[in-house]
Amino acid sequence: MRIYGASPLYNYVELLFRCKRLFIISIILGTLVTSLMVYTRRAQYEATMIIGLSGDPTLAAELGGKQARSAVIMDAQRKARNLRLWVDKQPDFLETALKDVVINNVPADRRYGAEYPKFVSDVRKKLRIGNELINGQYMEVSLNWHNPEEAEKILNAIYARYSSRTVDQETITQAQKVKTLEEQFRRYDNEANEKAKLRTAYLRDKYWQNPAMLGQRMGQSEQIRNRIVEVKLDIADAQVRLEQINARLQVTPQYITGSTEEVINVQDPTLALVQKRQEMETQLQQMKLRYADSHPTIRDMMQQIDAITQQIETERKKPRERQTSQTRSARMLNSEWQSLRQQQTALELTIGASRRRLAELESQFQRTESFLRQMPEEEVTWKKIDQEYVIADNIRNNMRAQLKAAQIEEERDRQTNATLMEQTVPPRSERLDNNRRVVMLYALGPILGIIIAFCFSLIAESLDHTLRTPVEVEKHLGKPVLAVLPKVKAPREGRKELSGGGSRPGITS
Repeated sequence: MRIYGASPLYNYVELLFRCKRLFIISIILGTLVTSLMVYTRRAQYEATMIIGLSGDPTLAAELGGKQARSAVIMDAQRKARNLRLWVDKQPDFLETALKDVVINNVPADRRYGAEYPKFVSDVRKKLRIGNELINGQYMEVSLNWHNPEEAEKILNAIYARYSSRTVDQETITQAQKVKTLEEQFRRYDNEANEKAKLRTAYLRDKYWQNPAMLGQRMGQSEQIRNRIVEVKLDIADAQVRLEQINARLQVTPQYITGSTEEVINVQDPTLALVQKRQEMETQLQQMKLRYADSHPTIRDMMQQIDAITQQIETERKKPRERQTSQTRSARMLNSEWQSLRQQQTALELTIGASRRRLAELESQFQRTESFLRQMPEEEVTWKKIDQEYVIADNIRNNMRAQLKAAQIEEERDRQTNATLMEQTVPPRSERLDNNRRVVMLYALGPILGIIIAFCFSLIAESLDHTLRTPVEVEKHLGKPVLAVLPKVKAPREGRKELSGGGSRPGITS
């Protein structure tokens, strides 16, 4: 007879049969859970890209030693931490990066509309950034997504935004310097423009007081003085000549006695005919431009010209008539007096014009002398305005040169930092589970159920304080067991009869 509980293996087998329902339910649940995992994972894709964050640490160590290698690795780690920080703590990073993702030919922000924040949140949850860098310089970024093409586009958009922002952050010092120089240049440029306006206004409003024209003004004053002297001499000479002419006019008679003259005029009657023929010839030339020589109008015109020509020849053969006229005048103007009178009028006009010219020159000379007297004060004012403009213009040119150099330096830094970062491995989507892994997951379900059921059975056994074996009784009571009554199961038919379902003679007796 086998003693109950003597073998541990027997106890485990007995425990297995006692908890068989728990084992069956756990196996079924494990299989269902693994099947659900397989189903959900088969509809998911994982897109992965690898980003190079800095130069080669090995090459840096060869060129600059261990410190250079450490600096490259630390720089790469800092850039990787920045990406994790921007993704987890700054919502606007992903919102800005995913706006340009084209899904079904529509940008993401327009396609999702009010649900765009949820789309960004889903991307943030399913985005995975490697904690450890590969070879100290490569960072792995992956995304679990239901659509492989969308996953690749999302990763490309994240990389574009990340690289742009990283370059901006790496060059922020130089960018701030450029911004400061731009503000300073703008201020000094406005100041120089104001000084230039003052200088231009001075030259426009007081061009005659410009100290640069001092020599010219002095020469102009001397020329005006010489002209005044010349005009005065001309006026004096004209006055002397006018006095002489007035004296001669007093002794010269205005009229003289005339004589009788006889004038013989001979009239030529052909002159009118010749003039008429010339007019008709002119008309004939104009008509020939429009008509041919055989035209009736032209032929008629030529006949008229021939008739006038014959008439002229006839008139010329006739003797000419003479007409005689006589003119008798008792008094007439003296030509000498008339000439003197004309000279007198001309001299009076010359003297009047010269006097007006003299007054104008004297007024101009007074203005020029007034300007020359103001020159010392205006020279100080002009030098101050011009010096302030020159200083402001020099400062502006210097700031322009510094700003240009800073912009070139910023562009060079941006290009340098942009070349340090690269998308070493572009995003590539793959299904999360292949067929071999699916089979393994399906086989893992029952095993997982058995393990879970066995764990629960051990827990139930540890919580159960029932005494089942003689050893447990002796151990618990501290007294030996005298006898053991075996547990006998009645047959099914016997249980029915005992319960009143029927009676059999063999059992009741």
